[in-house]
Amino acid sequence: MGRQGVLPSDIVKFIRFVKKHKHINVLSIATHFATSDEPENKKYFLNQKQTLKKIINELKKNNINISIYQCDNSGALLLNNDTHYNLIRPGISIYGFYPSESVRKICQKNNIFLKPSLTLKTKVAQIKVLQKGSYISYGATFKTKKKTRVAIIPIGYYDGLDRKLSNKESVLIRGKRARILGRVCMNILIVDASNIKNIKQEDEVVVIEKQGNLEITAEEIAKQTKTINYEVITRLRESIKRIFK
Repeated sequence: MGRQGVLPSDIVKFIRFVKKHKHINVLSIATHFATSDEPENKKYFLNQKQTLKKIINELKKNNINISIYQCDNSGALLLNNDTHYNLIRPGISIYGFYPSESVRKICQKNNIFLKPSLTLKTKVAQIKVLQKGSYISYGATFKTKKKTRVAIIPIGYYDGLDRKLSNKESVLIRGKRARILGRVCMNILIVDASNIKNIKQEDEVVVIEKQGNLEITAEEIAKQTKTINYEVITRLRESIKRIFK
């Protein structure tokens, strides 16, 4: 992958050098697959897999004993049976997310279903009615076409929500979608609550995951912001309160 580590051609020389230092013991060899989550593009994955096998054989020929070989990330673990060796690194699948849409389709076809481990929630902070022709949020990018009831939601890009969700994505309130109006602010969203009956302050708001029969997934948000679910999840700020159940 061109990242940190030792090139395959230098492995034997490197380990011999390290073994000269009596306080260092080499226990494991690891590699990381670059395309295991792209089953439609197997060539590079197969090349990496073959390279690791050659390294293992080369070490054995040189009487270098390594107790742990590891290479499986989520894509390799879910789609392959011959790369597990004796240690795996499941990564994002531990949290109930598929590493790619291609992997999700294959897994679900084979009855492998993952359940996301997180729900991102907040509460309605305020409700107000804006008159027709009112502009909303920074840049005045949204103008109401009619009298509109809006809900103010206390979460924004400071908390990890991408500004590309502006005027696009929704949140869930009382089992209905409430579309984001205008730009995502630092710690506020303004959403359209016109179709949500009996909405009130302190109502639960779901930003990611299920509420009632509807769901907003990390994958949906990733598609809206032209990124991957990994980034959506890891961008969620550490200061957000975590509740473990």
